[in-house]
Amino acid sequence: MKLNINNFKINSAALLVCTALIFGGCKKALDLQPLDSYSEKDVWSDPKLAQVFVNNIYNETVLAYQDGGFGWAAQTDELYGNFNWTNENLYVRGEATPDNQTSGSLNHWNKMYASIRSSNIFFANIGKITGADEAVSTMKGEVYFLRALAYFELLKRFGGVPLIVKVYDVNDRSFDEKRPTWLETKDFILADITEALKTLPAVYPNDNDKGRATAGAALALKSRLLLYAASPYFNKSNDRQLWEDAKL
Repeated sequence: MKLNINNFKINSAALLVCTALIFGGCKKALDLQPLDSYSEKDVWSDPKLAQVFVNNIYNETVLAYQDGGFGWAAQTDELYGNFNWTNENLYVRGEATPDNQTSGSLNHWNKMYASIRSSNIFFANIGKITGADEAVSTMKGEVYFLRALAYFELLKRFGGVPLIVKVYDVNDRSFDEKRPTWLETKDFILADITEALKTLPAVYPNDNDKGRATAGAALALKSRLLLYAASPYFNKSNDRQLWEDAKL
């Protein structure tokens, strides 16, 4: 039997070319961007995608009518909840304690810290976007306001809470944040509001932006925070300066 070396060389070369084309084609076919989401790199290179990220922080933070108002109403004699959807019967029966606040209307510990984490992710990455200074500046004001609002909601319910400003991930093994006092938490929130006021507009020129944080919203939050701080419940010594601060 004679072996045709020339044919063997040609067939081998053809096989190598086909193999390269097949695997090269497979790599391109399988190495696709997801069609239902954006990569982290994409988000922090495009101000429009960053704004979508900020929009989601609004969804996490703003608690108005999270349960349609039914939970709050069912905790009073305004209406009766047949299904106990927000655990409102605890309040109706007078059984509410600090340890069983699972109501969707009152206990937002997990939700608020999820919002705070998103805010911290924003601050850790927003500096990567270039060429959109005005949009980035406004977004920073929005997120400072939203983080202040999240901590304010926690402060109302739990008093002083751990003030997290870094983004923890699965590789972190140590968590050394201590629980600050009510006044220390108040001061942190006040600092975020001060930062928000530096860049938030009084109004937005585009009607599509209605509902976004404004300077007026930040001032309203500041007023409520300082009024709480001056109230007899928290101002046990009746410090007059706290009332002066609230007046301003």
